Amino acid sequence: MQTQLRAKENSAAVPQDARNAPVIAAAASVAIGKIVRPQGRHGALRLYPSVEVSVLTGSPALRQVTLIHPDGAAEERGVLSLKPYKVFVIMQLADCQNMDEAERLAGAEVRAARAALAPLPQNDFFWEDLVAARIETASGPLGVLRDFFSTGSNDVWVVETPQGELLLPATDEVIEHVDLERRRIVVRPLDGLLDACLHVRHAH
Repeated sequence: MQTQLRAKENSAAVPQDARNAPVIAAAASVAIGKIVRPQGRHGALRLYPSVEVSVLTGSPALRQVTLIHPDGAAEERGVLSLKPYKVFVIMQLADCQNMDEAERLAGAEVRAARAALAPLPQNDFFWEDLVAARIETASGPLGVLRDFFSTGSNDVWVVETPQGELLLPATDEVIEHVDLERRRIVVRPLDGLLDACLHVRHAH
């Protein structure tokens, strides 16, 4: 999934060992959104995008997607049209011509070939490129990025640390540098942020 932030391109902020870490290849396909519900009675689908709407509507090469259903089943579908609608994209897929078929597709994650998509806005990233990245501060390792959720105003990253889960705001003030090739992210915690956002796991 896409996450948005303004990462500072400041190589001086990256720990020296991060620059020597092994390069990890980017995923060939990426999640572009989730089908929320039918749109109308003729098979159109309302897609909640995980990338900027303009990335999808501005991708003429996007002619096929993979649907991942909640039960894990996958299927390929041709893309007939993509139109912006508020914060959604109205998507028409091949072989989906009525509400019953559209209802069957509701809840599916939609994935597309990275090569078929228009470029992301500067300093936006696909979630596939960030998950499992090592999170560090200028003083050393902090944890591993495992998940994220949105608050509406910004994304929050769930970072697994030895002390528990850290809920880290993915904002300009906190995210200092993103190294996609090496899956390293340098953060600059504000005063008191680490203690305030740490959910400690208790032993049972």
